[in-house]
Amino acid sequence: PGSWLNGNNGPPIRCGSGCRFGRSTRPAKLTTPRSPCAATALASCVASVVPARIRRFGGMAEAWLTIVGRGEDGVAGLGSRSQAALAQAEVIMAPPRHLAHVPDGRAERIAWPVPYADGIAMLASLRGQRVVVLASGDPFWFGAGSAIARSFGPDDWTALPGPSCFSLAAAQLGWAQQGAHCRALHATPFAQLRPRLAPGARIIATLRDGDAVAELCAYLSDTGFADSTLTILERLGAMDAQATSGTANTLTGTFTHPLVAAIEVAGTGHALTAASGQSDDIFDTDGQITKR
Repeated sequence: PGSWLNGNNGPPIRCGSGCRFGRSTRPAKLTTPRSPCAATALASCVASVVPARIRRFGGMAEAWLTIVGRGEDGVAGLGSRSQAALAQAEVIMAPPRHLAHVPDGRAERIAWPVPYADGIAMLASLRGQRVVVLASGDPFWFGAGSAIARSFGPDDWTALPGPSCFSLAAAQLGWAQQGAHCRALHATPFAQLRPRLAPGARIIATLRDGDAVAELCAYLSDTGFADSTLTILERLGAMDAQATSGTANTLTGTFTHPLVAAIEVAGTGHALTAASGQSDDIFDTDGQITKR
């Protein structure tokens, strides 16, 4: 440092200067200034302004749409920002089961239609009003958030997510969430589980409804994993949450939506390799397989 202050060349450093009114600069190129004044002058010449299309959090315009993630504990379980968004909303749009738990207020209520895609056009027609969309848990974990985000500009919306059903399930069971395979099976076939079925694997999956529990047990039994332990978690996060455990070949009962299945895989079924190529005996064939 002493030799640099005396005018001798020091090690290369990055120089840059900032601009006011929401603009910022990238660091200038590597250079070797001879004095502090020279460094400032050089940086002002070569530093480039960040293009306006780059969104800078903290300096953006106020969004008209807020996506709020709601748990089974209702509005009372929301954070202060989410409750404030609901109180200030002119329109609240959500599936009927979410709207049923919103206290009466001045906001217009609109039920999200089926099919889901029809709701995007309805939502676009509300631009210019303060709108809140209520979704389940974390809207960006197999939820509605990504579909909404794709349909609107980044300055149109903001998100206030809640805990996902996957994180709530992992917390109740004491599982490390990063070690479990999380799947949304409420609108996809159980065959999506097949690559993950191996003894010792842990899976957390959403299900369509209570009848899907028996269907999942039958699928696991048919694939050779009837010894798998299932824990069916109903209304996670609510005061009346319930958990029922059993193996795929013994679990019975009546279950109600919303629910999540946590699976500890066990059995003698064939586990699919993660590498290329699979064993011949996992395919249903007449004995003739083209291997090209």
